[in-house]
Amino acid sequence: MPLFLKIFIPALFAVDRISKVYFLNILKDGNVIWFMKPWAGFILVLNQGAAFGLFQGKVYILALISLVVLIGLVYFYKQEPHKTFFWYLAFGFLVSGAAGNLYDRLFQGYVIDFFYTSFWPTFNFADIFINLGIGGFIVFYFLKRV
Repeated sequence: MPLFLKIFIPALFAVDRISKVYFLNILKDGNVIWFMKPWAGFILVLNQGAAFGLFQGKVYILALISLVVLIGLVYFYKQEPHKTFFWYLAFGFLVSGAAGNLYDRLFQGYVIDFFYTSFWPTFNFADIFINLGIGGFIVFYFLKRV
């Protein structure tokens, strides 16, 4: 594993953890911090489900799925013969995001979400990282085939 990933993955994981602890502490009393009222702000949601509120209360099943995904990513890492910086970037985003939400599920029983928009379910940095990673892989493999 290149040095870049050895630094990138823990750094993103730390951003996710620190932000979750921060917002858990400042929003725990039901406070909402608006930065574009009423469309966007910060609100605390202790999510016991998955994306879009699916599988509510199935925390340990979701944790198991996350663990299987992380193991699959390690296998995927070993199988890809043509890794580029862009590939490593996508991989780092995806692993750090999956690990961040897995940590929450295992040690808290819920995922801490805090980014609120009026048009999308509440989310966190790990969710952003997961989407960046998936999007990065889609672009990488699309361009690889062109």
